Amino acid sequence: MSKTTSKSIEKKEKQYIAKTQKIPYYPVAFKSGKGAMLYDFEGNEYVDFLASAGSANIGHGNKELSEAVKEQMDDLTQYTLAYFNSEPPIRLAEKLVEIAPGDNNKKVLYSATGSACIDAAIKLSRAFTGRTKIISLFESYHGSTFGAMSISALSTNMRRKMGPLLSDIYHFNYPACCKCPYSKKEESCSLECVNEIEFAFDHYLPSEEVAAIFIEPIAGDAGIIVPPKNGSKL
Repeated sequence: MSKTTSKSIEKKEKQYIAKTQKIPYYPVAFKSGKGAMLYDFEGNEYVDFLASAGSANIGHGNKELSEAVKEQMDDLTQYTLAYFNSEPPIRLAEKLVEIAPGDNNKKVLYSATGSACIDAAIKLSRAFTGRTKIISLFESYHGSTFGAMSISALSTNMRRKMGPLLSDIYHFNYPACCKCPYSKKEESCSLECVNEIEFAFDHYLPSEEVAAIFIEPIAGDAGIIVPPKNGSKL
């Protein structure tokens, strides 16, 4: 049997994995990890700043977590909450409700991916408000499912040949002071990006028809951009 290497895994990946599932940054395959460190098949060491695209920020080789997972697997792998009652997801929902901001009338809606969460938010906002229009921001990335892709505006590559996408989606500039599209400085700007939305409300986008506004607290794929401190108007 031939030795497994990062190169051999890359070769098999090209043979069996769809290209649409990949955003290839670097041809490395990780074999193991410990805490914040990762190790490839050649024994090279890396610091894990990505945490599996932010979806598993729990470190590697965590004995407490692995024992908890094993204990649950020995008891009951999982059973759908859609058809029956299940204690573990209800206990988790109770804790999430306790720490989440807002009033006491809160519910938890579980989802498998961030994209599915965005699609659910679009449907829920439209159904609850009876409105159709959605506002999102340029250079945002919310996911690759149909609804999430419709409100994303990161690159034409992800939208090309996918249309028509969802209708009634409106995009505006993110308050990106480090690359302001209005050539303003943070200390002296008048939040033209917000005024742009107010202009739309006055001229072509009735505010009473807007179901939801999707904003990244920090614009990740746009360049890890933090909004300005004077952004209380946002």
